[in-house]
Amino acid sequence: PPRPTQSQVLWDATMAHRIVQARSGQAEAGAARKATGGRGTSQGPLVVHVCGKFHCEQRLGIPEHLAAYDDSVRSLVVVCVGWDELSSMDERQVAGLGDYVVVSPQDQAKSYQ
Repeated sequence: PPRPTQSQVLWDATMAHRIVQARSGQAEAGAARKATGGRGTSQGPLVVHVCGKFHCEQRLGIPEHLAAYDDSVRSLVVVCVGWDELSSMDERQVAGLGDYVVVSPQDQAKSYQ
């Protein structure tokens, strides 16, 4: 991806910080449930964050800030690309996009057009 601007870096850092905050809040709620006999999870809380691919592809942006804020956070990057974009990439480029790549049909309408 192109080199991010300072505002993009700040936005990614802010989103990562909020994810860590949400995770911490859920961890406290989970501990309270466990202490009162509620069911907890051994893997910790799950936070799902949906963002544009530029914020996470190649595990840059939000994922790299997450690691800086809390290295115990595990993340999974799912990137959505259009068939037209994918068809111009080689296998190495596709594999580097994220942990999973979802491909939309070539004739799929774009929400930003």
